[in-house]
Amino acid sequence: MEVSSSEPSSPFPSTFPIPLHSIFLSDRAQERAQITSTPPLMVISRFATRIRSNSPKIGSLAAESESTRPDSELTRRVLKPNLSGNSFSCPIPDSLQKKSNSGLLLLTGNKCTEKTSRKAGIHVIGLVITAVVAVLLLILAFIVYKRRQDMQQVPQPGGKITDSNFVEVQLKTQKFTKKELEKITGNFMKVIGGGGFGSVFSGTLKDGTTVAVKKLSESSDQGPDEFLTEAQNLSMLHHKNLLLLVGYCEDPSCLALIYEYMSQGTLEDHIRGNRETLSWRERLRIALEAAEGLEYMHKGCRTPIVHRDVKSSNILLGENLEAKVSDLGLARAFRSKDEATITKACGTRGYADPEYFRTNMLTVKSDVYSFGIVLLEIITGLPPIIERDCHLLQHINKKLQSEDITSVIDRRLEGDYDVNSVWKVFDLAMSCTQKESARRPTMSQVVAELKESLDLETHYVQSQVMYGDNISISGSMHSNTDATGHIRAVSAYSVNHASPSGNWENEAAYMLGPSVR
Repeated sequence: MEVSSSEPSSPFPSTFPIPLHSIFLSDRAQERAQITSTPPLMVISRFATRIRSNSPKIGSLAAESESTRPDSELTRRVLKPNLSGNSFSCPIPDSLQKKSNSGLLLLTGNKCTEKTSRKAGIHVIGLVITAVVAVLLLILAFIVYKRRQDMQQVPQPGGKITDSNFVEVQLKTQKFTKKELEKITGNFMKVIGGGGFGSVFSGTLKDGTTVAVKKLSESSDQGPDEFLTEAQNLSMLHHKNLLLLVGYCEDPSCLALIYEYMSQGTLEDHIRGNRETLSWRERLRIALEAAEGLEYMHKGCRTPIVHRDVKSSNILLGENLEAKVSDLGLARAFRSKDEATITKACGTRGYADPEYFRTNMLTVKSDVYSFGIVLLEIITGLPPIIERDCHLLQHINKKLQSEDITSVIDRRLEGDYDVNSVWKVFDLAMSCTQKESARRPTMSQVVAELKESLDLETHYVQSQVMYGDNISISGSMHSNTDATGHIRAVSAYSVNHASPSGNWENEAAYMLGPSVR
């Protein structure tokens, strides 16, 4: 509050602030007001404390019993203090309220800003909370939107055969009618393959392109769900080592998929079928290309895709023996980094990951296991199940107990291969088929190892061409048992070739093979 002096010539400041609790009327002033009926005087005696400029608050005015200055200098006529129309930052004290009630103060029209400030603070907090909630809702909406986008882009099994299900397929592949397929295939006359899903027919498009038509039979083990999944998978996955989908037919009486034609059949046909025997170098190149296709499914897609049915009959070969992975009807995309729970059994006997059957947990390492079995097929020329339900791994282990490693290498290779290259692939196959998936390599590691093996074999072939008849390779491969009880294969070989001077030079090498379980 500021108190004004009634005498302009006063030596005191014309106005000065004082705390409300320092406002008082002396007893003498009250008596004088009662006797003379004059306005009361506020008597201000000598200050008890000096007011300093750096004081945190204005000092209280306290009166002494006797004046030290003339009364004319110490007293000032003051009107009744008028504190009306103010905005106080705290509630008015009861003592001042009593003075107001007794007429000694005017306090009308005052308001306390404490509640207003509190309300303003609550309002600000409310706005902040609202803004935070709005931001969180926007983030949540964005996450949901992205997941829905992923769901549309990642193939998932279980859909029905309807036009809406084929929206993605229609955008990227050609749709055929039943009549068109009958014309393309000559009324489904030339059968070139088949399986649990139905039959595969040869056909020719209008531009002369040869295609393979995979027609789903009514008794198919695959079913419409897998049919749809394969159509979606192949329409959205594009890699040089994945089979190309040309088109589809969704007629209920003629569900069919149209593929590029792979004239050399399957890898299985060449390993143990009636097709021409493949050299070790050709087998390596086919294995490498198939591995690159699987690597793309595991790492090249937005979400990893597990094939779930990797086997030699699902690796198709083109005119120049280029390899492409096919039959993605059981392929499954999953969103977690490493695994997903799958309750439906999948895969082919002999190729399926044993850990999967124990845990029902699907991982990319399940494909790695199956591919390891394919590598053993390439080495041995044998199927995964032989000799009355004996698994290929058991067969190899049994053979190596009493014989050397040559007893399990495909005899049709006739020894025409680089020893180091064969051993490197054998070691890789053993790693891929470890019982614990965590101990298996990734497909990227498999690809790297196969490239090294192919380089070794290529160098061997070039040496054969360079030296011709002037080179001879002799050696032996045997097995022994290491300290852990595992069988290890050891090879020792000698390469003799004629030097430019005509003298024979010898290069000897020893190699410790992998442990065999």
